[in-house]
This record gives sequence, C-alpha cells and structure tokens, in this order.
Amino acid sequence: MSGWEGVFGLLITVMIMVPAQFMACPLNDTQCVNGHLDDMYQARDQLLANKGIMLLALGFILAAASFNGLGVTVTKMTSQSSRVVAEQTRTIFIWIFFLMFQGTGHETFQIQKLFGFVLIVLGVLFYNRVLAFEGCRIRFLPKDEEVSAEAKEEDKSVEQVPNDKDE
Repeated sequence: MSGWEGVFGLLITVMIMVPAQFMACPLNDTQCVNGHLDDMYQARDQLLANKGIMLLALGFILAAASFNGLGVTVTKMTSQSSRVVAEQTRTIFIWIFFLMFQGTGHETFQIQKLFGFVLIVLGVLFYNRVLAFEGCRIRFLPKDEEVSAEAKEEDKSVEQVPNDKDE
C-alpha cells in the first residue's frame, strides 16, 4: 500500500489545485495571489526566475523520493514498525536542526514541546506494537511475539464460519 501513497497524493493535489485557480479568495489582497486562492502559473514563473529556489525544490523532490524509497526498503527488510521509528527519528533531527540554527521561523526550546513529542512517539510505538503494557510495566515486543496470553485466547475463541464452497 505504501507505493500508492504518491499516486493518491498527486491525484488529491491536482483535484485541489485546479479548482483553486478559479476560486476567488475570500481574504484580503496581501494573502491572495492575483485574487485567487492559488496561481500555479505565477509559482512556475517564480521558480524559473530564481535558480536558488529551483535547486531547493529539486533537492526536496530528490530527498522525499529517496526517503520514501528507503522507507519501502526498510519495510520489506524489517517491518512497518521499524519504518515508523525511522520516520520519528527524522522528526527529531528536523527539530534539532531548527533548535540549533536560530533565525526567522526557527524554534525555541520549550519543555511542553518535548513532552508532547515524547507522548506522540510513545503513542506510535504502542499503536505499532513495538511496546506493550503488562500490568504496570511497559516492555519491548519482538517482531513476532504476541501481545499477551489473553490475545491468544481471544483468537482461539473466534468461531470459524464455514464456507459454502467447502461443503
């Protein structure tokens, strides 16, 4: 399913961008482009006029393609949980970068943001069954290990519905 991510992203972007070219902007002129929600022709002209922006755009495309390609490889070789952990480390590195290099639009460290990030990472790890609760403890689950004995019992208690073709 990961391979279809780009196809759906492209389709949704096109379905939003084309109507946005013709929709009048409800905001003031400083927040709109030529009185419309979007103007892809002006964006193209700006991209072609500035080589630095062009190089950054191409670099971003290359980085995103590499990251997604490597993500698919990681998922094939290990598991989806490993890919999720790798994606969370990407977020950590981006946050550290913006903390290290101060300037316009950069971050300042706040303990609430660190707490929120840790909470999100823990949620992702529990959701992907990398970690599990056992009573009052949290433990790491190896790739093929069941969550608990209760889950095994639940699986055994599910009745199998006979298939008409088997009879």
